[in-house]
Amino acid sequence: MEVDDKAKKKPRAILDYNASKGGVDTADEMLRAYYIKVASRRWPLAAFFNLLDIVTLDAYVICKDVQITIKKRRDFIIELAEKLCLAEKNRRRTVPQLFHLKRTREHAEEELPLNKRTKCKICQSNKTRVQCSNCSKFVCGTCSTPVCKSCFEM
Repeated sequence: MEVDDKAKKKPRAILDYNASKGGVDTADEMLRAYYIKVASRRWPLAAFFNLLDIVTLDAYVICKDVQITIKKRRDFIIELAEKLCLAEKNRRRTVPQLFHLKRTREHAEEELPLNKRTKCKICQSNKTRVQCSNCSKFVCGTCSTPVCKSCFEM
């Protein structure tokens, strides 16, 4: 086996491979640095995350090629994620958060300071900050259900 003394004594075969490796190897190497993949038994979800990884890397390479000033790939991914989620964030702000109780029980009302959580008055196990719009009792997401404005007014 031939060894090259100049480059950290790596075998010649490895140096030749590294000199001529293609874009797929480089992309795989870059994808391993930051990836979104999560363990899932559902193949469509795994395929989606794989495609999302590849699209994010492609967008980064294009922006870098166009010479848009980007400090790090991690910063680019975070900024991209924030921009992709912006429309959904704005949509959710306009939707009224109305809750309707699934079942009712008699419980004493309780005053709760801001940013404090209390037990759900129905199941007594989950903690919540959300109050029923009808009776002002604290209810968790499990014991309440979102309803549209027309159903809520009925």
